[in-house]
Amino acid sequence: MKKLTLCILTFLFLFAFSACSIKAPEEINMHIDSSYTASMGDLQLSGLLIYSEDGEMYLDISTPDELSGLSLSFADDFTMSYRGLSAITESDYLPESSFALSIKNSLDNARLTKPALEKETDKKYTATAKGRSGCYKIYTDEQGNIKELEIIGSDIKLKLKN
Repeated sequence: MKKLTLCILTFLFLFAFSACSIKAPEEINMHIDSSYTASMGDLQLSGLLIYSEDGEMYLDISTPDELSGLSLSFADDFTMSYRGLSAITESDYLPESSFALSIKNSLDNARLTKPALEKETDKKYTATAKGRSGCYKIYTDEQGNIKELEIIGSDIKLKLKN
């Protein structure tokens, strides 16, 4: 009976330790289709962010009220729309430190360089790198889905809802 009990306890001990070792996701899931809240210094923003695995990005701002209805689209060209008015120009129209281009540059850099994820907490992983708009830090869940983006040089913090 003692051997059986010892065998069961040993098995449970080994099983408990093997189940606790969660590995970091192998790569960041670059597809984003989520509402967001963000801060850039004292400015608080919210809206919708869509980013494709091909590097196309759509950013819609719904708050603050002064910017509500502003949409920025980065595909082959850069399109800026505001309440029915739109302008199309080259994608490098905005300064590197602008809110939208800082996000785009950081996501593009992560998509192209595939920085390694490191464990931050039980359910959060991080990757830190430097892009065209400065240093950034991406926070993901255990599946590699982006949950937060922090662009250190621009003081931008973006939290995704989905």
